[in-house]
Amino acid sequence: MKSIQTKLTVIILIIFFIALSTMGGLNFFKAREIVTDNLAREMGNEASNAADDVGVWLEGRITQLTMLAATPTMARGTLAEIVPFMEAARQSDKAYESMVFVEASGVSHDSQGPVANVAAREYFKQALSGKASVSDPVI
Repeated sequence: MKSIQTKLTVIILIIFFIALSTMGGLNFFKAREIVTDNLAREMGNEASNAADDVGVWLEGRITQLTMLAATPTMARGTLAEIVPFMEAARQSDKAYESMVFVEASGVSHDSQGPVANVAAREYFKQALSGKASVSDPVI
């Protein structure tokens, strides 16, 4: 009798072991899927929030530069007045690494003098038509 009881106990233990192992494996894979989905969703939200922050920052800079461009010195000044004015504005706001004034011909100037001719660049063409433009960084 004892051998039948032992055999049944072993069989039942094996069945429980297989069932619990299967459930554990399924739980693991489901938990991994849930964590991965949550992580992907959170990363998307973070990227969206960061993009919104950059957009707000850029809009603020465009507004600030539009106001700077509307000053009498920028609107009617000579190159000798404009460049020092822009350098003073740049120094007062550490967000700008440099400021460049571009003549209608496309020749750009900073505090050291002429820099480059940007007449062929898209942002310059948009500026000539009166539109604010943000381009990729220029090195």
